[in-house]
Amino acid sequence: MTYRIEQVEPKIIEIIAAEAKLVSVGWVAKNLGVSWATARLLLGEIAEKKKLKKIETTRSNLYALN
Repeated sequence: MTYRIEQVEPKIIEIIAAEAKLVSVGWVAKNLGVSWATARLLLGEIAEKKKLKKIETTRSNLYALN
């Protein structure tokens, strides 16, 4: 299935805002109902727009609202 960033971006931001803390790619994937790879791609695109803050750790990336 192909996801358009314009369609899922509001939902991703809503999911992260409801959590009000740092979230992982896996957490977003589970709550959005997509694969880990798809969630990683979508989060990366949103972070490039400066709507999310990407925090790189030694194990993975975490995201928060900017």
